[in-house]
Amino acid sequence: MPVLIIGWSIYDKLPEEEQTKFALIERYKLIIFMSGMSMKI
Repeated sequence: MPVLIIGWSIYDKLPEEEQTKFALIERYKLIIFMSGMSMKI
């Protein structure tokens, strides 16, 4: 998942409040991605 890798490389440069929001967004994207993969199986 290149988007996740690129996303986390930016993470350390963000202020703490932004990191929290960013982490939540990335977590939701990962959950949606994993849900989609399990539907294909």
